[in-house]
Amino acid sequence: MENMATIFSTVPGITTPIMLVAFFAAIGAWAYGQKLSTQRKHIQSLPPSQREDAVLAFLTSRRVDVDMLTQQQRFQYVMEDLRKRHTTTRFTLALLFAIAGMAAFVLTVNFASGSINPPATNGSRRDNSVADGSDPRRAVIVEAPGDSRPAEVPVIPPVAAPEPAPAPPANPAPTVMLILSIQVNPGPLQGQSSRATENISLRPPPGTTRLRWEIEDGGASNIRINLTVDRTFGPDHTVLNDITNGTFSPPISGSDFYISAVQNATRPFTVRIYAE
Repeated sequence: MENMATIFSTVPGITTPIMLVAFFAAIGAWAYGQKLSTQRKHIQSLPPSQREDAVLAFLTSRRVDVDMLTQQQRFQYVMEDLRKRHTTTRFTLALLFAIAGMAAFVLTVNFASGSINPPATNGSRRDNSVADGSDPRRAVIVEAPGDSRPAEVPVIPPVAAPEPAPAPPANPAPTVMLILSIQVNPGPLQGQSSRATENISLRPPPGTTRLRWEIEDGGASNIRINLTVDRTFGPDHTVLNDITNGTFSPPISGSDFYISAVQNATRPFTVRIYAE
């Protein structure tokens, strides 16, 4: 509610159409952010017997393929998706405030410098009508009240509207991009209990709907791994469990990840991650 109070505190300063549009857009962004936050808290508070139904309903509305995801992976995906969308909404809200502030600043500077003048109050009037059959490029002669000398007012010919840009293809072809290839130890690194690689970063491109994991070599076909995030303060957190060759996961993004809990491997192997 503090954000809403902040938004309405700007009402007295709304002096331009841009600021008015930013004001209503800020209200919409705030309401949408509140909805996301409430939805995230609601799903977290549900008992396990009801949480899965809520998670599946959310993933279905987002058209996410859940066949390859475990119950825990689906829950983690929903929480991460709601968090990202809420963060984006907060950023949008801040941007709208910045636009409104810049508009107010520019308007204040223009008034102070005299660039914007009040509307004229004299009786002069411009006649933009053109007689039938006349050339629209010719100047129209009008007489200002109280002045016997005619004044020439240029008439600007109409400008043709630009042609619209061609529409993008209705169904663009899906793309697959390799975003990471890393060599993994068959067991924990020296001095580690579970870590099998150094830290890695995952940066899927915009529009990615899922990640595909491929595990090559390693001496076995049933190798399993986990994806864990390295935390400076506090214990490390496992993001994905039991990843096998061909596993699909949500489009996780970030840094300080590492491969952990390698199972069934007898020699070093390669993990490749594709964004789809």
